[in-house]
Amino acid sequence: MDRYVKQLIEDLRAICNLPIPLPFVEIPPEMQDFPEVAEFELGPAKPISEWLGFETKKFPKKELLDSRQMKSLNRAILKAFQKLNVAIDLPENIPTDEKYDLLLYCWDDPVSYLSGPGVHVDFCSGDCEGCRISKYCKSSQV
Repeated sequence: MDRYVKQLIEDLRAICNLPIPLPFVEIPPEMQDFPEVAEFELGPAKPISEWLGFETKKFPKKELLDSRQMKSLNRAILKAFQKLNVAIDLPENIPTDEKYDLLLYCWDDPVSYLSGPGVHVDFCSGDCEGCRISKYCKSSQV
């Protein structure tokens, strides 16, 4: 599995070094002063897998990975999100395997590519009762 993970990370790095084909967004006259708003509201939303041309099924199931491999993949996945200006907000104390699950879950969530400051993915809904990560959240432990 080490060779596969290493190759997967190299493939992700190579993809992240390629330019993203930017969608054309025609900015209406009323939004000329705020092109970034037009880009966000009118631009297409696609999963990361489509933006980068890297299908989720290429990632191995977590049961096949050890902790070191998952940490390496998590770092590579986060760099891919950064390439699209998508920030992922997760608690620092979340276990590696749960982080891997959440990042792959987001891999197929539609996001808009923004050329400037991008999209922020926050797993906090404010509802600690139904939250997937509430046991790692500082605000739910108050």
